[in-house]
Amino acid sequence: MRCPLLPLAFGLILASGASADLPVKWQTVTAKKGKTLLVTASIPKFLSNDPVATYANSALREAVMAEQARFLKDMSDMDFATEDKARLPYTHELKTVVCSSGPGLVSAYLQEYTWTGGAHPNSRYLAYTFGMVDGKPARLKLANILRIRMALGAAFNQIVLPALNEMKKERGLDQMFELPAESMDNFVATPGGLTWLFSPYEVGSYAEGPYLVKVSRAELAGRVALPAPGKR
Repeated sequence: MRCPLLPLAFGLILASGASADLPVKWQTVTAKKGKTLLVTASIPKFLSNDPVATYANSALREAVMAEQARFLKDMSDMDFATEDKARLPYTHELKTVVCSSGPGLVSAYLQEYTWTGGAHPNSRYLAYTFGMVDGKPARLKLANILRIRMALGAAFNQIVLPALNEMKKERGLDQMFELPAESMDNFVATPGGLTWLFSPYEVGSYAEGPYLVKVSRAELAGRVALPAPGKR
């Protein structure tokens, strides 16, 4: 799946466009399909010898397999014989969304949908941006692209928190004073800048849904070395 749109069920726009220059082949992986469990995922394979693309192929597949294994382990103790049959199968679905791809840069996220019979399904967004770090392909973290002398947590809040609070203000919601540190590296690179993905519950109630916080190239200038395809 390509940017810019998340599925209409979530009704959110991630970016105004997407850089997707590398050809890609998609594979559907079904770890479990039956009356009790349905576990599926889409995984891209970039058809390129570029070292970052090759690394991204392996890392994204590994991430998908790990999430599928985690879900199956969580379900291993379930007594499905006592479950309401109308609620089955319990479902775990991962969709990979590619936001940028090119020589030296691949950026994508996994959109996780989970249904286990509760009051509502759950969703989660796991972002991965890959580039060159010290001459080797690796997952890019904020620490790798930060260009200001500041503690990582403080920089994360300075760069992202104002945009998040502006979104909350528009909804008439309370402002936040600090962002969860575990979300620091959960960003994707788009033609317009960087977008941090916050899943439901991370920075608000479930009813608020996910927050996709965009920080433009102009806002990042001088603070972050914005990755771009074709530049290493």
